[in-house]
Amino acid sequence: MLYDNGVTHAGSYIIRKSGNNDITTIPKQVKEALALETGDQIEYIIDAKGNVSIKKR
Repeated sequence: MLYDNGVTHAGSYIIRKSGNNDITTIPKQVKEALALETGDQIEYIIDAKGNVSIKKR
């Protein structure tokens, strides 16, 4: 589905943190929605309610 803002992968994606490392595996659908490529930077944004969003920098 294509939304008005061009998003094609709207939804919720669940990952599991393993161990004590700071590495997070980003689901394929999220990488595609952000058009991420090797070497790209991402930013985690935490709002006042504790909601987290990810944005390509």
